[in-house]
Amino acid sequence: MAASILVIDDNEELLALYDAVLRYNGYGVTTLSEPPTTLDAIRAAQPDAVILDLHFGGQQFEGWAVLQRLRNDVAFVNLPVIVCTAGEGEVRDASELLRRHNVWVLLKPFVVTDLEGVLREALNSGSLSQEHEI
Repeated sequence: MAASILVIDDNEELLALYDAVLRYNGYGVTTLSEPPTTLDAIRAAQPDAVILDLHFGGQQFEGWAVLQRLRNDVAFVNLPVIVCTAGEGEVRDASELLRRHNVWVLLKPFVVTDLEGVLREALNSGSLSQEHEI
C-alpha cells in the first residue's frame, strides 16, 4: 500500500508540483492550500507524513503553529513532518532539535531529488521521539 502524504502550502503552483511529483513516485496525495486551524483536516487525510510550508501569506509563524499543534496531539506526536522554507536562518539553529522530534527540513528552492530523498528518509525513520513539545 502506498504511503499517503499531506501537503500544506499556500502556493497553488507548488502544490501542483508536489502533487505531480509525489503521485509519479507512487504516493497518495492530499493537499491543503491554507493552514488548518484544527487538526480535523489532518485526521481526515490520515497521512503517513506531512509536507508543511512554514510561511502562509506572509505570516511567518503560521507553519510553526501547525507543527506545534501536531506535536501536542498524542495521535500525531511521531508523524513525520517535512518543513519547507526559503528561510535557512530560521531553521539552521533548530535543525538538531527538529530531527529529534521527527521533523525534517527542505529548503526552497529545492530539486525534486532532494524532496524524494527527504521524504524517503522521513517515512523510513520510525519513531524518533516521544516528546510532545517543540
